[in-house]
Amino acid sequence: MKRWTRPDIFGSLAILSLLLAAVLVVAACGGGDDADEEPTAAAVIETPPAPATVAPVTKATATAAPDESMTMMEGTIPGSVLTVSLETVGTLTTEPRSDLPLYGCRPGCLLMKDDIFVMDRVGNLQPHVVKEWDFGSDTRSWTIKMQDGIKFFNGREATIQDLEFSLWEGYGTRPCGIPSPYCSEERDPMAGYGFYNHPYFFSTHEVVDDETIEIEFENPTIGLAQMTLTTNLDPRGLYSEQEVKAVGWEEWLKDPILSGAYMKLKDVPGERKEFEVHVDWWKDPAPDWETQIHLQVPEAATRLAQLASKQADVITLSALTLNQALSLDHVKILQQPATVHLQFYFYNMLHQDDKGFDPDNPFTDARVREAFNIAVDRQALVDTIYVGTSEVQNAPMMATGMRAWDHPLVVEMRNNPIPFDPDRAKQLLEEANFPMDRTVKILAGVWAPSGAPEKKAVTEAVHTMLIDNLDLNIELVQSGSAGEYHRAQRYEEDKPAMDWDLSAGGRNSTEPVITTRSNYLYSRSVSYFLTDPHWSEMQRLDDILTTTTDLAAFDQASAEMSKYVRDNWIMIPLTTNPLFWGVVKDRVDDWPLTVGAPWPHYFEYITAAEGVK
Repeated sequence: MKRWTRPDIFGSLAILSLLLAAVLVVAACGGGDDADEEPTAAAVIETPPAPATVAPVTKATATAAPDESMTMMEGTIPGSVLTVSLETVGTLTTEPRSDLPLYGCRPGCLLMKDDIFVMDRVGNLQPHVVKEWDFGSDTRSWTIKMQDGIKFFNGREATIQDLEFSLWEGYGTRPCGIPSPYCSEERDPMAGYGFYNHPYFFSTHEVVDDETIEIEFENPTIGLAQMTLTTNLDPRGLYSEQEVKAVGWEEWLKDPILSGAYMKLKDVPGERKEFEVHVDWWKDPAPDWETQIHLQVPEAATRLAQLASKQADVITLSALTLNQALSLDHVKILQQPATVHLQFYFYNMLHQDDKGFDPDNPFTDARVREAFNIAVDRQALVDTIYVGTSEVQNAPMMATGMRAWDHPLVVEMRNNPIPFDPDRAKQLLEEANFPMDRTVKILAGVWAPSGAPEKKAVTEAVHTMLIDNLDLNIELVQSGSAGEYHRAQRYEEDKPAMDWDLSAGGRNSTEPVITTRSNYLYSRSVSYFLTDPHWSEMQRLDDILTTTTDLAAFDQASAEMSKYVRDNWIMIPLTTNPLFWGVVKDRVDDWPLTVGAPWPHYFEYITAAEGVK
């Protein structure tokens, strides 16, 4: 096979491979996962400047031109194997975790499927399955053109009907399989369901020719493409319509016919996934590695030992093990900045009309919420847990809007950090007549999101800070996923009160400049725990985010929402969480990571070092 020098598919800003600059002191051996361990060396890693606000996704966009200056060399390296050690390799296809095809299968399905678009490091859409697009000035009238030459694993060339199927029927639920006309049980033929059939977005569409689909939406679609047609949504991708219809979703999922860079070779649940390169992948050049092996290794110390002994070429790191990795001469560190924003949420500040509304709930008093905010030493979290590599989150980012990161309101908040003032915090509790004999309960899920491996350490540190600085009895309830517990409260108008006061489960995935996450994507109010006047003000801002086609107005509303959350202490923002990778220098040359994606992805773009065989 020939090997080709890889064009920079994400543009010049995409390369986030940050080389190790220096090691100040060799890290002490062992104990790298203890949250209270004193760091033995500062991680000296170059950090790229914060990118500007993402370019408008609503603007008519043309295909990105390839870099003609790149020279062609060799192709996929025969016999080459890339071994990646991860905390979890994810369910693949035979272990469905949720109600959606391929959901929860990352990183495996991200190797196997082609996303409709990819994103560069600041969130701009880049062509992939869709090669050209125009969302119209009102973002309601889309024209998308499909890339030609895409082949599925069985050799069949993908058609515009495959893309149509993928957008409208390739997003089913899985109570008995995938409810659709192709389920093994009889179902309503309208059950096949896509985001574009969401009541808010409801659309009509027409296949114009062999490469073009035109779509008309009922409402603006700012952010829809990034949130539903990229790796942000694992289940979305190019599905093979004919094969799904021939055997049904359940059978198809056992060995899916997709079109991505790699095909499944072996699957040992909970242990390893093996993939072989798809030689007919339409992208040029083909991936460097002929085979990839993904190992599930939950223990951080074991992953580090694999990296030290070169049993793994790539491993996931956390800030807690960063110093040990920095001491290895044959290793370089790659960083994805601001992968996840961590925060605590206040519960039971319910709307006056809700079943569980309690006017005597002390957390409805803004002074109490402020006290809990300023009792947390955020900089200490950054300096100790993150070895100085994180940032304090001074501009709260709710999932509704993640744009306007360089808006003047946001810059002002970042330049004026939330204070750490335990004395003032105690004074505020006294002024608010807070019941000091009350046991405050914080719900903490036992899980750790893939983009925030330090979440448990952060939660425990904040818990200790609140106890020490507020002189309160505060209980940390370790139990499952917080989302499972308050799901009913999220979606039901008649919300009952919950048994705890705060949730440590809050995090917003992705760098705030990347995506626009408006609440209409989730069919829920942004302010499902808020009493008036906060509920009304948040709803007013959310109405702008979900209806405007003016990007300046969108950015203004997003920045205003962030400021309103901070001014009224509606959550406890903590830190931005980077994600680190350790790679063996003589095996991995480069890897264009995308900032903010909270899960391992795009392994097909890891470039082998020269001489790898």
